[in-house]
Amino acid sequence: MMGAPQERQPGTGIRSALRNGFFQSLTNLYYVFVRGIYILVFAQIIGIELYGYYVYSQNWYVLILPLAAWGMNELLMAEYIRFVDDFNGPTASGRQPV
Repeated sequence: MMGAPQERQPGTGIRSALRNGFFQSLTNLYYVFVRGIYILVFAQIIGIELYGYYVYSQNWYVLILPLAAWGMNELLMAEYIRFVDDFNGPTASGRQPV
């Protein structure tokens, strides 16, 4: 004999996913609206030409930012090991002195 059917948890299923997706869409639309207002007000305050220079410099920053991180992990680890060796001696990092 089978037991009583299990009740569904509230907030699960397709209806919940659609509702959450709807709220996420509203949040994204709100962000786009606020961003548009910010751009208009900021451009009016500093002027169109200066705002153009600002956007141009931001684009270069975003373009170069990923390139700046290349090799940073290796550099940080090497500097950390060098710091530990200088502070505690060469065997503190597990390396044998050469």
